[in-house]
Amino acid sequence: MKYINKILTFIIFAVIFSACNRDEIFEREMYKSRVSLNGVLTNGFNVFLQQHDLTPFFGTPLKSEDSYTGWTSAFIAGNVGGSLPTEQDIVLTIVEDMDLLFDYNWTNYELEDFRYARALSKDRYQIPDMKIVIPAGQRAGVMEFRVRLEGLSPDTVYFLPLRIEHSSAYEVNHEKSSVLYRAQIRNEWATQSPTVDYAHRGFILETERLIDGFRNPLLTVDGDTIRPQRTPTYRAKRVVPLSRNEIRLNVGNEATSTARRDDQEIPRLSIKITIEDYNPEIEYLTPSMRKVTITQWNPTHIGPSIIQVDDDYYDKSDLFLNTYELIEDDFGRRYHTFRLCYDYIVREPQQGLSEQRRIWEELRFQYIEVR
Repeated sequence: MKYINKILTFIIFAVIFSACNRDEIFEREMYKSRVSLNGVLTNGFNVFLQQHDLTPFFGTPLKSEDSYTGWTSAFIAGNVGGSLPTEQDIVLTIVEDMDLLFDYNWTNYELEDFRYARALSKDRYQIPDMKIVIPAGQRAGVMEFRVRLEGLSPDTVYFLPLRIEHSSAYEVNHEKSSVLYRAQIRNEWATQSPTVDYAHRGFILETERLIDGFRNPLLTVDGDTIRPQRTPTYRAKRVVPLSRNEIRLNVGNEATSTARRDDQEIPRLSIKITIEDYNPEIEYLTPSMRKVTITQWNPTHIGPSIIQVDDDYYDKSDLFLNTYELIEDDFGRRYHTFRLCYDYIVREPQQGLSEQRRIWEELRFQYIEVR
């Protein structure tokens, strides 16, 4: 009996001792406290991606009285590791580091300089205070600043390269002591990431090739006016945001060739759609309807020749040419819908001008409110 009592006493003391040890574990720092910048490690580089909404009051029609400056809010974040609360404020001094961008480009692309990421120019960001403060007892802090992204090429990666120069407390995690801040844009109709593909359907007319200007695509045979053959076309069309009220897409039913470099092929085939702002003096057929303007995307390149057709010569069935509208179906789903009509000529590489074509197309993409 005494032997059993000794065993029970030993077990009780062992349980009490282990409980005390467990409490002591939670009172000790279990991890090395180090500061770092938030981001995702990609090929050895810490990258932080932020989407910037260029359309004020995203998800609602833009009204003329809405002020818009082009500047949007941005931030980078710093954090401190460890298992216990910090006992003092941590101040991280931040500096720009262009060597970081050079290393990124050389590591990923070497001599393919046309693929290089570019630094945001100084006139496109404003940083009032180059530091991150992590308050005592907290794990993270932010450095807020502003960026202006309208007018930048959607096909180029833009970075703001930053790094921690000094930490007022704790060691710096050298693996994440720097960050490549990447800015991307979105507007009401498209986003850079994820990419947006509209469902396209329409008809194309092809007439004789013209060198100097366009011609009415009515053909005259033996004194009679006839309508050229209309070829139906269906495909997905990539739509890219350019500014708060501009998007870019390929002309007609042209497909971008993967055999040629993007910086050559995209300007050759791209057009720009500008959606007009809300105008209270215009009586629209529906509250969401807007007129659109179709132009060449980049006039400095040899792109497609475009003539917008607002009043079709012989097809009067569509009264909504060159408009945008947010349309709701019978199931309550809403779709961004563009109805476009224009004449175009594409310059084929090493072959001169293509045939003149006229296209009627409808583009649809389901509306999803992002907030």
